[in-house]
Amino acid sequence: MVYGATLRLNQRILWKSFLQCTFALSFSSGGLLSGRVVSGLSPIMALHHWVVALYPVVLTVRGDVSGVFTGNLTTMLNVGRVKASWRGNTVEFYSLVRASILLAYIDAFLVGLLAFLVNLVFGQVSVESLSQFMSSSLFTCVLATFISLPLNCYTAFLSFRRGLDPDVIAYPVVGILNDFLVSLCYSASV
Repeated sequence: MVYGATLRLNQRILWKSFLQCTFALSFSSGGLLSGRVVSGLSPIMALHHWVVALYPVVLTVRGDVSGVFTGNLTTMLNVGRVKASWRGNTVEFYSLVRASILLAYIDAFLVGLLAFLVNLVFGQVSVESLSQFMSSSLFTCVLATFISLPLNCYTAFLSFRRGLDPDVIAYPVVGILNDFLVSLCYSASV
């Protein structure tokens, strides 16, 4: 008798996890929107090769920072170290937000500088292009961070309040939305 009840419980848990994963992964097709936004930059990319060189690096770095933030936030929600609210949250939550903003600044600066140096070494740009690399990188990463952090929190908080597993829901949903945001911010910066 106990075995049958355990089997039904396991099937219910499996079905719930399956539905959550299906919902979260259904956002993957939204990655096409990011590609569509960037494809609008084709005329600029033909004239300025640095636009092509900087975009993947900025997208990757922003994805890494956002992924670390979302992963930490959702795990902290699940273990009770963070509340699912904006106000009156724990010191750890606010420290996580501050650290993510600081990382966005540092990464944006380093990515812009590194992409510039690599292109300079290979003769693709001149020294005068440094300001373009730095401003595009900083503008894109910082603006995307200030838009995506609240979006990440909202998605994680909402999924947690609804009884869903934020570890399963938040990262796939927010990952695609962040790629789209970074693409929009990058298009605006170049």
